Amino acid sequence: PWLAANFTKSTWRETNGTYTTAIEGFVDYYTMQHDSTNIYCFSPQYQIGDGLWIRITDRQANETHITVRGPKPSQAYVGEGSSVTCAINAPYFDDSFTMFINNVNYTNLNSSSPWLAANFTKSAWRETNGTYTVAIEGFVDYFTMQHDRTDFLCYSAKYERGRYFWIKIKDRQANQTNIHIRGPKPSEAYVGAGSSVTCAINAANVDDSFTMFINNVNYTNWHIHHSH
Repeated sequence: PWLAANFTKSTWRETNGTYTTAIEGFVDYYTMQHDSTNIYCFSPQYQIGDGLWIRITDRQANETHITVRGPKPSQAYVGEGSSVTCAINAPYFDDSFTMFINNVNYTNLNSSSPWLAANFTKSAWRETNGTYTVAIEGFVDYFTMQHDRTDFLCYSAKYERGRYFWIKIKDRQANQTNIHIRGPKPSEAYVGAGSSVTCAINAANVDDSFTMFINNVNYTNWHIHHSH
């Protein structure tokens, strides 16, 4: 199903003298065939990679939606900041909805947790279509390496549904080579919606080796391998 996204690679020089190589495609309409796809961006030259799971939901098939949002790629650096949000939209008010940070409920974070200062709070409101949204949101003013590799789980005991996401923070000084990966936003990850999917690397030199794997198949081989 990813063949039609027409992934293409381009390279350009940034104003600071570094080089960016990007692999980008566009999906006009997601289907359930796009669901649970593993995208992996890898550079043999710099021996670094980053992965992304793409999950697609059918609005008709399920009336309960959990959305998660962490820092954008440009915000996931030491010294930057961003909001971190879990939300559920459901036919009924869901008081059970919660967020776990490295397996600890956000209401029980201990005093040494770097996430305590984000001041996560829960709010609920009724949408114009009569459904209810419950959101848990916090804001990190300045990311540190203590925030790196944090596992979030947004979970509803009432609806027995959850969504995971990982937050990775990088130190710009420590690593001059950065991989950015971008898939559909929560609002785009639905059957019938569409979005771009991008892998990019920014490095000191041109990186011809940079590539993207889709379910472990190189994006350049997708005309040969047909997905089931």
